[in-house]
Amino acid sequence: STQEVLAVRKELYARIGGGSRLHGQSDEAGHKEPRKRRRVAEGKESMILRQLGQQGKLQGCLRLQGRDAKKKNATVNGIYVPVAGGYDGLPAYEKVGLAGEDELKRCLFFAKEKSRWKI
Repeated sequence: STQEVLAVRKELYARIGGGSRLHGQSDEAGHKEPRKRRRVAEGKESMILRQLGQQGKLQGCLRLQGRDAKKKNATVNGIYVPVAGGYDGLPAYEKVGLAGEDELKRCLFFAKEKSRWKI
C-alpha cells in the first residue's frame, strides 16, 4: 500500500541521515521545521556519521528524530549504533556522540514483555 511504501521510504531516509522533505516545507501535520536548529543538528550528525565511517561502525546504524529540541527528553534524538549481541536475543542500539563529548547514555531496545521499543 502507499502507506507502507511511505513508511519504508521514511525509514531509509532516516538510516542515511537525510530527510524526506526540503527545508521550509511542512510535514503531514503542517508543521515547519526550524532551519537553524536543524542545520546545527545535521552538522553534528554528519560529523558523527563521518567518525563512525572512519571507525568502520556505520553498518546498521539508525537515526532517531522527532522530539522537539526544546522539550523534555529531547536527548533521545540522534545516531544509534547496533549493540553487539543485542538485548534479550533481539537487536539493540546505543546512542553515540562526538569523541570527547559528554552525553547522556541512551539505549534503544525491544522489550518482549511489553512488546514495544524502549529508550
